[in-house]
Amino acid sequence: MKKGTHQGIGLCMVIGMMLSLHFSLLAQDIAKAHPHYTQTNKHKGIRELTIGDKVPDIEFTLLNSPFKTVRLSDYKGKLVILDFWATWCGTCIRQFHKLDSLREELKGEVEILLVNSKQTGDDEGKILQLFERRKNRNGQKYSLPTAVYDSIASQLFPHNIVPHYVWIGQDQRVIGITDYVSPVDVQSALKSELVMAPVKKDYEYDFKKPLFLGNNGGPERNVQYRSYLTGYLDGIPGVTGIQTDSDKMVTRIYCTNIPILGLYKFAYPELINIPANRIILNVDNKSKYSNEDFDSFIVWKYRNTYSYELMLPAMPMKKAMKFMRADLDRYFGLSVKTEKQMMKTFVLSFSGDAKKSLSKGGQMNTNIYGGDRPVVLQNCPIGILVNYLNDNKIFKHPVIDETNIQFTVDMTFPDRLTNFNSFVETLKMYGFQLKEQIKELEVAIITDK
Repeated sequence: MKKGTHQGIGLCMVIGMMLSLHFSLLAQDIAKAHPHYTQTNKHKGIRELTIGDKVPDIEFTLLNSPFKTVRLSDYKGKLVILDFWATWCGTCIRQFHKLDSLREELKGEVEILLVNSKQTGDDEGKILQLFERRKNRNGQKYSLPTAVYDSIASQLFPHNIVPHYVWIGQDQRVIGITDYVSPVDVQSALKSELVMAPVKKDYEYDFKKPLFLGNNGGPERNVQYRSYLTGYLDGIPGVTGIQTDSDKMVTRIYCTNIPILGLYKFAYPELINIPANRIILNVDNKSKYSNEDFDSFIVWKYRNTYSYELMLPAMPMKKAMKFMRADLDRYFGLSVKTEKQMMKTFVLSFSGDAKKSLSKGGQMNTNIYGGDRPVVLQNCPIGILVNYLNDNKIFKHPVIDETNIQFTVDMTFPDRLTNFNSFVETLKMYGFQLKEQIKELEVAIITDK
């Protein structure tokens, strides 16, 4: 069993959860009573053995046997299964009746040797008392011999979880290392010296550290679901994305170095078409959600952007986004809703000569996002200008595009767009008008819970 209160639960806990609540609780008691069990290879002169290796002629001190000692060579020509166990491992003990029956059924072909190491904390008294209490199905004592105070075999076959079974072929080479023994595998091993059960591999695991971090619990494997949320991460760009399988089912969602509002817009598709100036923040600290000062943005992003990743079984987009929203809501403690509200707007219309603004063609290009002057739009849809004004809250009211133009424009604004009067005059020059009107618009309301 694994060391530590949670570690000691080990395989007993896993199987116990499947079998019954009673056994799960028993495994927890075992873990608390024996927190130091681990079998690691600490002896520099002993090399860990694996499949195909020749096993040295180990001598064992025995209990529950007519012999006081036995050497591995005494079993030459037989299939030998070493069963590393402990008196506090319920899973180990529950297998005794099956192993005892196998040994009796295949006497002369198979030898099963229980191995109890020094690290178990057991002694002869505990072991003999256990065998006195435990009977086979015929009401007789188990005939399984057990090695006591082992310090060599457990070094040759280091492990952290019991039961731990080592299969040794007739030529005394390792043919299997498993966490269970089945009659089918025994017959296969007798016929072809092949053990079909997967090789058991124990990993060091510190329950005080995150699973898989720094190889804690071994390499990452068999992950079914996980989500991460971190602060700003140096050295990677701000991106968002979704991975899908061949059936267009979502398997992964990722966002790196994204502000809180950006994460929520990604998680709530209904927010995508609602610009920043139609998002109402009913929160205590609004500075965490937006920064309108470009010069201080670098410092702000270190404190207020986040990276998020969700990996999950393949599922439809709508369902996957519910998982993401639940994660965000749990951490940030926000609620989101949309509704219609009457509000002041600036309505952008076009009634002039198209020749004044109609693009002469060429590559679409703009420096609107860089803060340069003059602001230039070359062969751009007018929507680029409208979206920029709204998402960056350039004016105090939302800008509504009612131009209904289908052509791209060439426009140059000599002053900063924040200069409202200059902006309006430039628009007029190109045939556009900007007028204040009351409109019913959809807004998003984000509130601290």
